[in-house]
Amino acid sequence: MKKTLIALALVAVSFLAGSCSTMGRDSTLNEFLIQNSIRLTGIMGDFAQSDEFVGLFIGDGHVQELVREIGRHEYALPNVAVIIRVPETVINSAMANMTSGISLSDDAREVFVTRTVLSVANTINAMQGVSVLAATNILGVNKAFLSHENFTGTAYVLLIYDNNKSIAAFRKSSEGIVNANSSFVFLSEEIEALLAERNGAALVSFIHHALGVSGAGIEIEFIDIN
Repeated sequence: MKKTLIALALVAVSFLAGSCSTMGRDSTLNEFLIQNSIRLTGIMGDFAQSDEFVGLFIGDGHVQELVREIGRHEYALPNVAVIIRVPETVINSAMANMTSGISLSDDAREVFVTRTVLSVANTINAMQGVSVLAATNILGVNKAFLSHENFTGTAYVLLIYDNNKSIAAFRKSSEGIVNANSSFVFLSEEIEALLAERNGAALVSFIHHALGVSGAGIEIEFIDIN
């Protein structure tokens, strides 16, 4: 935890100094998203490094080994943060496709949308098999924050470490609370290649295809941290 606190301080200093390579239009919002993503990833790392936690909550031997492999690494300071901002027009279009023919009240729809948006890591990890999904689900953490004044809609923060990646999903509720969910994530070779190339346009196209939507508005920003 001490390493994580030191890392968070370094991130704050780097933003204040303007030393990150791609600062974007709102450095304080980026700082809010990245610092909290690192903090949540640090908690997941603590879980994975705890033999007591692993033994208590995980019975399957293969899942235990996956978790222990995650726990062999440090998550205090990522190399790169990738911030993906998704406007409500895209979210609404995707949800309309998913709920076509289903009658939901406004309250039920909001819960459904929030749950779907925040669980995107589960959808990605499920493609890598049941054991990966189980391991990442057990380690996943969620938290609610008082809203950052400049945050609206939905954002994802992908943290790239030497050995693993995590993704935190942030969504602002109608009450003004920002709900966040964080998980380690195992990506396909196709996405890994696009990230390595920092091909933002291709990533946007991939997201559009995955959601079954089109249109402008998705923004992707690569920020060097370490």
